[in-house]
Amino acid sequence: MREYFIFLGDFLFSTSYDRTARCWDFNTGICISIFIGHNHGILPILFIRSTHDTGEEKDFENEMNIYTKDILITGSQDTTAKIWSVETAECLKTLEGHIGAILCMAMDVLGKILFTGSGDNTIRVWDIKRGNQLRIYDQHQAPIINLLVRRK
Repeated sequence: MREYFIFLGDFLFSTSYDRTARCWDFNTGICISIFIGHNHGILPILFIRSTHDTGEEKDFENEMNIYTKDILITGSQDTTAKIWSVETAECLKTLEGHIGAILCMAMDVLGKILFTGSGDNTIRVWDIKRGNQLRIYDQHQAPIINLLVRRK
C-alpha cells in the first residue's frame, strides 16, 4: 500500500489508500490521531501552520476562523479535498467540484489559496478560509500530476 507523508519536527503526517490520514509521534512511532471522512484513498496532503497569536484572547470570531488553528488538507480519489483541524482531527470543510481524483495540491505562500490538480484534467483554485472555488484552469488534455506555485 503506497502512502504519502510530510514530516514536521516531532510529528509525521501520512495518507493512505485505507481512506485515512494519520498523525504520528515521530519519536515514539505512536499514532496520535486519525483523520477519517474520505470515501476512497487519500493521496496529497498539506499542512498549514496557525497564524494565531497564542497570547490573544479567544472569542467567537477567532474560534470560527480556521487560521487560528493548525490545519491539514487532504486530497482524495473520492474527488474531494478536506480541511481538518490538526488539534481535533475534525473535518472543518469539504471542497467539492472535481469529477476525478485529486492527484496533487499546492498553496500560495500565505497559505490562504489552495490549488488542486485532478484526474479530470482541471486545476481548481480555492479560498481556504471560506471553502469556495475561485477559478478553474481547464486547458490540459490529461490528468494533472503536479503543481508548483511561484510568485512573480
